[in-house]
Amino acid sequence: MSCQISVIVPAYNVENFIDRCLRSLFSQTLGSEKYQIIVIDDGSTDGTLETLKAFEQNPLVRILRLPRNSGKAEALAAGLGIALVAEGLAERDGVPEQVEDLRRDDHLRRRMARNV
Repeated sequence: MSCQISVIVPAYNVENFIDRCLRSLFSQTLGSEKYQIIVIDDGSTDGTLETLKAFEQNPLVRILRLPRNSGKAEALAAGLGIALVAEGLAERDGVPEQVEDLRRDDHLRRRMARNV
């Protein structure tokens, strides 16, 4: 998918909010061909994943489930990796190294976790 914007949504135990969040993103005035939504379920233990399954068939939405809760920065990094591959800015095999650079930057990691 070629788009202008990748919206990365880290999700951990947000069963009561994720539906409204995604529907709000769908109602944006930007044309749907210009954006994608990448939801990273960060090992939720509530019904978040089940709620997300209702959006699996939507072509705007990509869902990745992390096997265990790793924190917001890790979820964002995983989403960034998906966005880079989708846009052809990285090869699937090269993403771990590029994302690892982000993970090593403690200052960036703290800012990502705090400001999102």
